[in-house]
Amino acid sequence: MRTFLSQQGVDLSFVKDSAEAHTGTAIITIADADNTIVVVPGANALVSAEDVAAPALATGDIAVSQFEIPLSTISAFFKRARTAGATTILNPAPAKMFGPELLDLVDVLILNETELGDAR
Repeated sequence: MRTFLSQQGVDLSFVKDSAEAHTGTAIITIADADNTIVVVPGANALVSAEDVAAPALATGDIAVSQFEIPLSTISAFFKRARTAGATTILNPAPAKMFGPELLDLVDVLILNETELGDAR
């Protein structure tokens, strides 16, 4: 995967290896035009506020996250992004409860069909 991403010009300088967990995995099943996604967070659950403090952010940057990393990490990342003048985009998937303090840090909210249904 690293080779492929490097060939596509993706900066991998902030990618870390972890002896504690394997990479995150999602398994998608489809039946009768309806899908189910099973997420095994793996190393994604280990991403910390310190990890998201490393990349430099500036006005005009876009900070994107999903709920595949801890909510406290997303909050820290989006607070940094706001301070730097970056735009924040959140796709709250997989669905889980979160408070208004995180939503207040979101400029663009992208809801999948399942998460939208859970919000009703």
